[in-house]
Amino acid sequence: MKNCERLVSSGRFRPNQPGLLIAQSYEDVLTSKEPILGSATLCVISLQRNEHRIYTATLGDSGYLVVRRGRIVERSVHQKHTFNTPFQLACPPPVQSRNFYQD
Repeated sequence: MKNCERLVSSGRFRPNQPGLLIAQSYEDVLTSKEPILGSATLCVISLQRNEHRIYTATLGDSGYLVVRRGRIVERSVHQKHTFNTPFQLACPPPVQSRNFYQD
């Protein structure tokens, strides 16, 4: 998420394309000289008040609800391989990559 924050702060973010923000941030992680261990599910939401729209991108079991006047009008769908294995972004060490689901 630090990469997402950096890209948004630098103005390199299209509010109507949060999925592109995720892709650019992940690309930065992959090309980083410092290995980052771990994995993450995520949810990025961009609220564009002047357009009266929200733009969303989710991965895995992170999610959102849009509530309007006390009613749920939109919700994200969880993405998973099988039970208890949500989609995640990760950079597994090459020696352990066979122990990960990879798409």
